[in-house]
Amino acid sequence: MKRISFNFILALFLMAPFAVSFAQENKPIRFYDEDDASPIVGMHYWYGTQQGSSDTTGRVFLSFQKGASLRLDHIRYGTWYLTNTEFDRL
Repeated sequence: MKRISFNFILALFLMAPFAVSFAQENKPIRFYDEDDASPIVGMHYWYGTQQGSSDTTGRVFLSFQKGASLRLDHIRYGTWYLTNTEFDRL
């Protein structure tokens, strides 16, 4: 199974000090392959009441939801979870 990297620098920046602002609009998070830096297309996500899949650039757009967990699923990379506790630490 291939390894996945998350571009959480943007997420950390937006979710920690600016959670109120983040809650009011969708913010992008880009997922890419750690080995060749190609975007991960078609990664399904579930985050609180939001769901969808990554676009052709590997991006998903999320609106922050306090207490929500993130589930990611891709046939090539498997299933990943980020619990609400892990989100709260961001």
